[in-house]
Amino acid sequence: MKLLVCLSLIIFSFGIVVNKTKKIKLYSETKQNTCQKEQCSIPYIPQTSFDCSNEASPSDLLSKGEFIIDDLIETMDFYGTTIDLIGSLNKDAFSPPSFIVVKVNNKPVRFGVINEEYLKNRSEECCMRRYSESTTDSIVRRGKNIFSIESQSNVICISSIEIKFNYGIQLPDIIILTPSCGPIEGNTTIQVFGNNFKEEGEQYYCWFGSEKSKFDVINSTFGNCLSPNINKIHSYQFHVGYEDDGNVKSNIEFEYYNCSIIKAENQNYQEKQIIMVNGNGFIDTKSIYCKLEETNYSKPLPIILKAEYIDQNTIICQINNMDEIKNKKYFLSISLNNVDYIKYNTSILIKPEIQYCNIEWIIVVIILIITIIILLSIVIIGVLFIKKQAQQESVDQTISTKEIVCDKIIGRGSFGDVWSASWKGQEIAVKLIPIERVEKKNIEEVTKEVKLMKSLRHPCVLQFFGSGMDNNFMLIAMELMQNGTVREILNNNCINLTIENKLRMLKDTASGMFYLHHCKPPILHRDLKTNNLLVNDNWCVKVSDFGLSTPLLGKEINPTNLCGTLAWIAPEILQNKPFGIKSDVYSFGIVMWEILTRKRPYSKLTPYQIMLNVSQKGSRPKIPKTVENNEITKKYIRLMERCWDELPESRPLFDEIIDILTDLIEMTKFC
Repeated sequence: MKLLVCLSLIIFSFGIVVNKTKKIKLYSETKQNTCQKEQCSIPYIPQTSFDCSNEASPSDLLSKGEFIIDDLIETMDFYGTTIDLIGSLNKDAFSPPSFIVVKVNNKPVRFGVINEEYLKNRSEECCMRRYSESTTDSIVRRGKNIFSIESQSNVICISSIEIKFNYGIQLPDIIILTPSCGPIEGNTTIQVFGNNFKEEGEQYYCWFGSEKSKFDVINSTFGNCLSPNINKIHSYQFHVGYEDDGNVKSNIEFEYYNCSIIKAENQNYQEKQIIMVNGNGFIDTKSIYCKLEETNYSKPLPIILKAEYIDQNTIICQINNMDEIKNKKYFLSISLNNVDYIKYNTSILIKPEIQYCNIEWIIVVIILIITIIILLSIVIIGVLFIKKQAQQESVDQTISTKEIVCDKIIGRGSFGDVWSASWKGQEIAVKLIPIERVEKKNIEEVTKEVKLMKSLRHPCVLQFFGSGMDNNFMLIAMELMQNGTVREILNNNCINLTIENKLRMLKDTASGMFYLHHCKPPILHRDLKTNNLLVNDNWCVKVSDFGLSTPLLGKEINPTNLCGTLAWIAPEILQNKPFGIKSDVYSFGIVMWEILTRKRPYSKLTPYQIMLNVSQKGSRPKIPKTVENNEITKKYIRLMERCWDELPESRPLFDEIIDILTDLIEMTKFC
C-alpha cells in the first residue's frame, strides 16, 4: 500500500543544473550576383551573399570592426564558447596559406590552415564550408566581451559567423513542498520552501513533468504557484525552473488524484459514531479531513473532523464531540491534502443514538451493577484517602503566580526565561513560558508532563515541584542549581577542567539519561545539550528540560522552531524517520564533543547548512588536532564516535556508556 504525505513533504532537492546556449549570428549583406543556385559537393554549401578580403566595403563582415556582448550576467557555470563561420579560405593559389582570426577580448582564435582545393573557375567561389573553433580562456562571465574579425594573408571570403555561449544555470534548491498532492483539475495553491530564489530576473515556473505554471517569488527562500490542470492521475517530477526547463530529473514528486463522493451517512463503527464516506479514487495520506457545514448556515465556521483512510473507496470521518453536532443537517466535504475540498451535495443528518444489540446491553448492565457494588464497598474507606490525595494534588500541582517572588534571570531557553525565585521561603528556579508560545491544546499536555517529572527521583535528574499559570505566563517550578549550566562553565576560561572533571560530568549526564530511559513508559529527552545540563554547588550535573520538547515543539520536525537545537538532533529525526532512545544517545555524542573541546558545534554554519550536512552528507563536528593524544582521549573519542553513528542500532545504550566512563575515570588515577 502506497503512503503519501500530502500535508508537508520535506525532501531535499539540491544541485539541479540545466544547460543553456546563447547564440549571436552575423550575416553578410553583400549580394553576389554571379552566384546563382550552384551545385556544391559535400561538405561545401552554396552561398549567395558573402564578403571577401580583397573586395572589402564598409558594410561587409570584415570591416565592421568590434562588436560587444555584455549580457552573460545570468551564467552560473560557464562551459565555453564555440565560434562557427561559413566561408572559404585559400582563394588564391599563388599566395601563402590564408588564415582568419576572431579576436575575443584581444585574444586570437585562429582558423586555418585548411587544406582545400584552389578555385578552378569563378563559379566555385560560391561554394563554401563550415569551420568551427572553441575557446574557454578569454570569455568574461559577468561583463563586456569584445569580438573582432581579421584576415591574415591570402584571400578569404565569409558568408556568416555564429558565436555560441554554452553554460549551465543551477535551479533553486527545494526543501519543503506543501501540499505534495492535489486534484487533477489543478488550481491547488502549493507553498514551496527552499533557497536561491531570485526576486528579480527571468520568470520562474513550477514544472510538473512537462507541464508548468508561473511561480511567484515571495523572498529568497519561499514562493508559491498553482498546480496546472493535467486531467490525469499520475505522480509527476516537480522542480522550479525557467520557461524552457521542462522534464528535468528531480527526486520531488507531486501526485494528482481524482476522487468523488458517492454516498455519506452517519453510523456506528466499532462502537463509535462516525461518518462513513463511500466514493472512488481516494488515496492514503496523513492529511485527510472532513468538513461539516450546517445546511441553514446558522453557524459561521465549519466543523473540521480528522478522517481515516480505509481503502480507495472508503473514508471514515471521526466524530469526537457528538454533543456539538447531533440532530443537525450538514453538507459534507472531504480533503485529501488539507487544501482542496470535494463537496457531497446531499445533506446528511447526524444522529446521536448508538444502537447496540441485546447482548451488548446485557453486558453493559452487568458491568454497571458490579461496578456499583464495588464502589459501595470501598466508598467509606476510600473517601478520606481520595480527599487527602486531591488536596495534596492541588497543593503540589497548582502553584499560584502570586506565591512566586522572582529575583533575576539566570538563563534563557528555547521556550522562555529561567528566574531565580523564592516560594514559601524556599529558593527555587522558575521557568516562565509566554502563553502565546504554547498552543492551547498543548497546555494540558505540558501540565501532565510536569506532573510526571515531579514524581521522578534521581540524584542526576532535576527535581520539579509543580506548575501554574496566569493570563500571560505558564510557570514551571524546579530545583535551583547554583552553578548554572554546563555550557556556561565551558565558556568560562577561568575554570580549569581536567579530563577527570569532564568524565565525571558526562557520567552524571549518562546516569540521568539511563534513569529516564528506564522509566515506564520511557522518557525521551529530544533536546539534550549542555544548555540543558545544570550544575549544583557540589558540582553534580543534573539533566533538565526533559519531557517538554514534545508538548512545546510538537511531534513533527519544524526547521524554524529547531534552529537553536539542530546541531544536537539525530539525522533520523531530521529525515522524518522513526526515532527512539538511540536519538538521545546521538545528542549525548555531540555533548561529549562540546565538553572535550569546550566549543559550540557547527558554530560557523547556518541552520540550513547544519540540516543539509548532518542529514544528507553525514557530517559530524571536527575533532581539533590540539586534543591530547593519549590512551584515555583515544577511548573517549572512540565512544563519542559510536554515540553519533549514522545507524541508531550501532549506537551504545546508556548502561554501556556508564561502564566505559567509569573505567576511564579509574584510568585517570594512574596518569
